[in-house]
Amino acid sequence: MTIVPIKCPNCGAMVSRETMKCQYCGASLILAEDGSSLLSRKRVICPKCGSAMADGSWFCTACGEILTKDVDHLKQIQRKMRFQQESLKNDLPEIYDKIEPDEFIYFSFRFKGLLANKYFVVSDKKLIKYELHGQYWDAPWSEIVGIEGPRFESYGSWGYKNSLVVQTFSGPVTFDFGESNCLQFHRVTLQALNDYTLQRKDIRALICSLKFEDEKALTRLK
Repeated sequence: MTIVPIKCPNCGAMVSRETMKCQYCGASLILAEDGSSLLSRKRVICPKCGSAMADGSWFCTACGEILTKDVDHLKQIQRKMRFQQESLKNDLPEIYDKIEPDEFIYFSFRFKGLLANKYFVVSDKKLIKYELHGQYWDAPWSEIVGIEGPRFESYGSWGYKNSLVVQTFSGPVTFDFGESNCLQFHRVTLQALNDYTLQRKDIRALICSLKFEDEKALTRLK
């Protein structure tokens, strides 16, 4: 039986029903009486910005202040997140220099076979389209109006094509997936656009950007 995850009320990450502690922000949680959602056990106040956080939180999701004494555990989580991000960027050699150091990649779609150097990338700053012969396009989320699709076109015995259309202030841009499934790309693209609109940062991006006291000390020395 598949166990459907539930959204953490503290950071928005999807958490397994089997755990009562968010693996991303550390919040201590309880299951609502009807089993439909997770709730914070109690709230604590961030000493730096005054935001209310769930009890047990490792850091403040509003300002990034470190709240846990188990800093090493949080550093391990950050190290893993940063490694995953660097691996994603290294897998995009043709456009590596187009991605900013602090840019967080939600998702990248790489076509294999004859279209091995065709990439679609969703980050917290922009949407990227790179195709054969170095055809590069990107647009910051401030220029994107909406996402349409996915669209399905059948070519009979020749196969089918999936696509979605990104509406920008400069006009529509089509992302053609051929016979590949573009549902996940569509979902992540909508999430990224929604996060930008609400000025909300993905919890994984927050973890990657956390600054610890030893890092702050090095910055002051420089």
